[in-house]
Amino acid sequence: MLEHSFFNNKKKKKKILDVGTGAGFPGLVLSLLMEDKRIGHEITLVEANGKKIDFLRHTCKDLGLNVEILHKRVEDIKVSKYHFVTARAVAPLNKFFSFFNNENINNIFFIMAKGKTWNHELNEFKKKWKFSKFVVKNKIDIDESGGVQILLKNLKRI
Repeated sequence: MLEHSFFNNKKKKKKILDVGTGAGFPGLVLSLLMEDKRIGHEITLVEANGKKIDFLRHTCKDLGLNVEILHKRVEDIKVSKYHFVTARAVAPLNKFFSFFNNENINNIFFIMAKGKTWNHELNEFKKKWKFSKFVVKNKIDIDESGGVQILLKNLKRI
């Protein structure tokens, strides 16, 4: 269902923000997948580390990818203009969502890669937020980390 509604919806361009992208995971990978399928969604990679930004710019140029790369902190980004936000290994959920205290994020779809303590982190997050969620567990024969992908939407502060 996510693949159908996300990757195959060519009618309206989606804006995707990858927060703390580091070496480009998952934002750069998404960009490659969309380029391969010729889907014109707009991807923005945000990273505060200058060396990582240089790597990303060089890599995107070599691959011919049309990706916006911002050398900023997420707190300095107007996140409410994006449809999807991805993050991997940035911060615990409560801290991550504190970056957006002054913005309306209710209509944004968040895709968060979390490690083996994801359940505890999600339970703590529920104390401050209401939301819809879908948890995708990693296949144990491929990844024994205990990590998951958490998809969050309809976020509202309690």
